Amino acid sequence: MTDVWEVDALNHLQGALQDLVPPFSMSNFEQYLYAIGVGELGKVDRNFYEDFDYKVSAAYNGDVLNLTIARNELDVNILTTEYKDVFDLEEMQADDYSMAS
Repeated sequence: MTDVWEVDALNHLQGALQDLVPPFSMSNFEQYLYAIGVGELGKVDRNFYEDFDYKVSAAYNGDVLNLTIARNELDVNILTTEYKDVFDLEEMQADDYSMAS
């Protein structure tokens, strides 16, 4: 590349490249980012995301495809403790908003 890249732009690029690294270990896939005069760059590690609503995992053994769906969209414990008063409001007494539904 012949463009002039500032260090901040290179750091942003390295962060964006982390999203391209598979979320599981693959010994034959590695990314590196180097720039002359910028020492903190190098191997691009994968991002670990624990902030998700849904996560789908799949495994195929040759005969059967097994899917696992992890739901993480709501923390019911927080709703029932920290926001309990909200569900006591008259406006929230409809079936659509009750904690039972």
